[in-house]
Amino acid sequence: MLISFCNTHGTKTHRIALTGLLAGCLLLLGACSQSDSEAELRALVAEQAERLQRIEDIQAIEKLERAYGYYVDKHLWDQVVDLFAEESSVEIAQRGIFLNKEGVERAFLGRMGRNQIGIARGTLFNHIQVQGIVDVDPGGLTAKGRFRAMVQVAGFGSNREFWSDGIYENEFIKEDGIWKFKKMKFWTTYYTPFHEGWSGEQAACINGDGSGMSEGADLPSLDGAGVYPNVYFPPFHYPNPVTGEEVDVSAFNARAVAETIWPEC
Repeated sequence: MLISFCNTHGTKTHRIALTGLLAGCLLLLGACSQSDSEAELRALVAEQAERLQRIEDIQAIEKLERAYGYYVDKHLWDQVVDLFAEESSVEIAQRGIFLNKEGVERAFLGRMGRNQIGIARGTLFNHIQVQGIVDVDPGGLTAKGRFRAMVQVAGFGSNREFWSDGIYENEFIKEDGIWKFKKMKFWTTYYTPFHEGWSGEQAACINGDGSGMSEGADLPSLDGAGVYPNVYFPPFHYPNPVTGEEVDVSAFNARAVAETIWPEC
């Protein structure tokens, strides 16, 4: 009963349940005369403690990702930068890779924020994140997560009003007990101005011009991912949860990149 209970309630309840489990196991250990029984109980306690830690880690990573979205909403770029590890990277669409925390600041505060913190009147920049899938790696110090972002923008730059959507595949690292972004990668699915319906062609240049670089980037984006009406298949960090098989999209992407038509920017 306690084992099931640990998987369905909040962190505080997890701790209470585990404490009860430990107390019960200690009582049983006192009555055990067989060393094998003691070993089994100790293994059970260790297994449940590991499962609890994994649940808490996933919750912390999900909170980190959600906090990032809320800060982006309001152009709180200094708060965004603080979510990243010192040795980290960010790659948004085909605008190049920005390395380390200094590069993260250059990408968000410098490039996106134009060195201004706080959203201005007449600007909309909603960054709604859903469909999170988080997997903590063995050892519990690194993790990967996939999220979908739905974006509403108005009054920002030359492309003043548009919808957008895309996929994050991010990597995380636990430093001194705190989860941070290690690697952020975002593939845009489309950009479409409100008045254009779903053609999106005038806004496609936001994705990049095909060079994989933008001002200030340290390295180029290399995957050649286009946006609608082009297609791309962001690789999955996780296997199929039913079959356990890896989902290999490399052949789809080779064809997609070969068929991508880049806009005149």
